[in-house]
Amino acid sequence: MYLARYLLLASVLLAGFFPAAADPVPTQKRLVAYYYFGDQTETPKYTAAQIPYGKLTHLIHVAVQPVKSADGEIKISRNALEPELIPRAHKAGVKVLVCVQGAASIFSKIAADANARIRFGASLKAFVVKYGYDGVDIDWEVPEGRADVTNCTALMQALRDALPAPDYLLSMATPSTPGNWGEYDFKGLTPIVDFYNVMTYDFHGPWTPVTGHNSPLFSSDPERNGSLDESVDLYLNKFGVPPEKINLHGVLWLRVSGGRHFPGLEQGPEGREPELRPLHQGTGGPGRLGPPIRYHCDGAIPRPRGRPTGFHHL
Repeated sequence: MYLARYLLLASVLLAGFFPAAADPVPTQKRLVAYYYFGDQTETPKYTAAQIPYGKLTHLIHVAVQPVKSADGEIKISRNALEPELIPRAHKAGVKVLVCVQGAASIFSKIAADANARIRFGASLKAFVVKYGYDGVDIDWEVPEGRADVTNCTALMQALRDALPAPDYLLSMATPSTPGNWGEYDFKGLTPIVDFYNVMTYDFHGPWTPVTGHNSPLFSSDPERNGSLDESVDLYLNKFGVPPEKINLHGVLWLRVSGGRHFPGLEQGPEGREPELRPLHQGTGGPGRLGPPIRYHCDGAIPRPRGRPTGFHHL
């Protein structure tokens, strides 16, 4: 999960998006945002002081990694902790989960070892208690193969044993189309986790033959690259996940197709995808967009039916 610079990556439970049940169960709406520790050192920087806590119910702080030895111990990402984050969030009534990110191979090794699973749970419990977090989010991208599927469920159960409900929250970042990318035992996982943060974004990008919306609500793409609607249908009707356990991601970034250089876009480090850099940066302060941020791209960008176009985002 590559997180947006400057702003938060939001996940939201859209109550009206799901079909009504015969006997609806009242659920509290969630507005969840991921906050990446590295944004503190970007230009312009984004810190705990700028998060619009009043607009959120949950915050997931990307701050912890499993160690490379895969023995279940964790390490705190450099400069990830901000003393004011938890107090500010809790004052606003916002629950804060710590997100554990790491290589899929490391998660796979931890999950395959019963002792490592127990140590992983104990390490995260100690972190959560020491720093005042309300739970844990696991970003394993992604389990693949029969062994990973079984072991992923065992890993999440070990975490739940260490972090019992309702005292602690437990969530997972999961793909928009499991089975196509990533495999899970949803029947086993769903009773364990409080909710899934479904990565309903990047349906289009430089890897697709046509351009399209990053997080389309519905798909009008002739190549059917997916949409929020299709992901919700998959989770509800194929995997049997109840709607109250589904968060849908909406992203705040832009991707560009094609190999040309565009003003305002710079190549990312070590061959990574281009980074979007503003030509004009708004300064509205916390929770406000401020003056318009202008991005400009000139040139032919592939679109459905081969029509070239440029775009302006104001």
